Amino acid sequence: MPDSRGTAPGTHNEHRVVFYGLSTCVWCRRTRRLLEELDVQFDYIYIDLLQGQERKDAIAEVRRWNSA
Repeated sequence: MPDSRGTAPGTHNEHRVVFYGLSTCVWCRRTRRLLEELDVQFDYIYIDLLQGQERKDAIAEVRRWNSA
């Protein structure tokens, strides 16, 4: 099982990239793999592995960026 959050190293680190995903989502795995193949440094957060207030805060942040 992956960690609930962390940082993936990469040489492309000019901007801060945060990847929110689900540990069980095939599209999330593909997106993460693409970022890694492109050598992008990014922070990742698997919302389904968080608990309590930390999970609520992460969901609120995703909703802030994706209001649809």
